[in-house]
Amino acid sequence: GISKSKITRHFTSAIEYNNNYDIEVEIITPKGKEKWVRAIGYPVLENNKCIRVRGLFQDISKAKRTETEIKKLLRTTVDQNKRLINFAHIVSHNLRTHSGNLSLLLNLIEEEHPKTTENELFPLLKKASENLNETILNLNEVAQINIALTETYFKVNVHQEIQKHINSISAKAIDAHATINNDVPEDVFLNTIPAYFESIVINLLSNAIKYRRVNVPLTINIFCEQNDDYFILKFEDNGCGIDLELHGDRIFGMYKTFHKNKDARGLGLFLIKNQIEAMQGKIKVDSFVNKGSTFTIFLRK
Repeated sequence: GISKSKITRHFTSAIEYNNNYDIEVEIITPKGKEKWVRAIGYPVLENNKCIRVRGLFQDISKAKRTETEIKKLLRTTVDQNKRLINFAHIVSHNLRTHSGNLSLLLNLIEEEHPKTTENELFPLLKKASENLNETILNLNEVAQINIALTETYFKVNVHQEIQKHINSISAKAIDAHATINNDVPEDVFLNTIPAYFESIVINLLSNAIKYRRVNVPLTINIFCEQNDDYFILKFEDNGCGIDLELHGDRIFGMYKTFHKNKDARGLGLFLIKNQIEAMQGKIKVDSFVNKGSTFTIFLRK
């Protein structure tokens, strides 16, 4: 069969051309059993001429079965991921349409039938509609994380990119009397998904501003380092800090909040972690209450 002729071809090449071989073939044993083997051979030379071929056959059937199962699982995972992404898009789009219609109807009722709003249940209905809109907005943000495989990576100047995002929240920083130091060297470049990088930087800066200490001037330092595998970006602040003993195991969970701010959604750190992981990176945090936090991001080079 094909396997026998393949082995014969490589064996002949070893004899005639002094070539080594290392191949994987499926064979049928004398008992009629299918088996995968690894055939390794090398010529023994005398006066630069092959006088014999030494080699071995290694049974790799188990490894091949495992490889086949892994490929099958990978195909299944990819297909499931595609279906989940499509489902998330459909659900978020359809829900957004219906919740938008509900908000519009409530606004029309408020304008056309003002007496209706005097009913004590109307404000509750209005608030429930607003909460629904916010939940759907959050769902849509989470759904976007899973499109990383279709996003394009670009080479960006890290200092310039960070500075651009610092400038975009400058009004918040001025209002909070915050000092933001961009200490990333100007000649550092990184391959990244710009939309994700922007989201990560702005979320971390916004969180630092939001959770600053009262009567303590806020300082945020941004710096970087590198190793063989990762570009490492650090965001260091002197804000409220987080009690990691109390919250450490759920700090990056969805809808998890650690301060009493009314506008805390508990979504920012969840999004950051998932966007970083979508780019094959990781994040860790060091934090102490009333001293500040340092978020360290590891991004694949």
